[in-house]
Amino acid sequence: MGIRGIGYWADKIPDFSKVVVPAYVTAGWNHFHLRGSVNGWRKIASEQKWLRAHREFEWPDFYSSTYLPELKMFFDRYCKGIRNGWESTPRVRIEVQDRFDITVKELSERCAIARTTFYRFFEDTYDLLERLEQYLLGELVLYRPLMNGSTTGLQSSGVAGKPYESIRHFFEMGIRLRKLLQPIMSENGDPYFKGRLARRLREELGAMMSDEGVPNDELRSYYVAAIAASYIGLLAHAATTNREDSLGIGQIVFIANSMRVAYFRSSNSAPAKSDRQLFGNSKSSI
Repeated sequence: MGIRGIGYWADKIPDFSKVVVPAYVTAGWNHFHLRGSVNGWRKIASEQKWLRAHREFEWPDFYSSTYLPELKMFFDRYCKGIRNGWESTPRVRIEVQDRFDITVKELSERCAIARTTFYRFFEDTYDLLERLEQYLLGELVLYRPLMNGSTTGLQSSGVAGKPYESIRHFFEMGIRLRKLLQPIMSENGDPYFKGRLARRLREELGAMMSDEGVPNDELRSYYVAAIAASYIGLLAHAATTNREDSLGIGQIVFIANSMRVAYFRSSNSAPAKSDRQLFGNSKSSI
């Protein structure tokens, strides 16, 4: 006589060797599916698979405005065939639970406030860090296109639809927010924030290049990935280097814009651009 239920559950175990399509797998530290998600990802036969372990619960993470653009990027790449640089996303990302090691007590003492005051606004230090990073991501916008003659973002700065001016505005904001960015973008900071910002930059650089008439070919995807990585490096330099040793805003913008200019000056498929289009009102040129 067989043991009741054994055959039934065996039928429910998926054959991971048959999963050959691209896969985006999430695993929550706070969810009982953690082990199953990680093991499932390991056994999937697809060579194009990504795993992101997070510290949220399942549904808040799934519907978070932080990750929806990333999920869209994944589906755009593999359902629509859009070359958007998704492949440069690290195959495994793990959000560490103790990434913010200062305690509420220490923070309250440094800021000369009561802990009850802190808890009136934040659940814990993780909540504080998440809100800080969300604020920075909202302020560090690289590019918004000009749609039908009206801006869809960056309205007050007047740089929407202007690539060079947008690049300068991005790094000016980075320098302005230097004190907030410094602990996050330092060597021992939060790599997860850098990853989120890099993915957003790739998306915005893609919109910039589309507005400039750049063909959506394989070369463009490599430029987008390389430029996004260089912008993260320049932003980290601006945020973490001592003022007297850091590059000035003009030098940072010149370096940042150089890769964009190099494409238009060297690629046979690049549309023609005037110096005014490449450098705005700047007198710099390559």
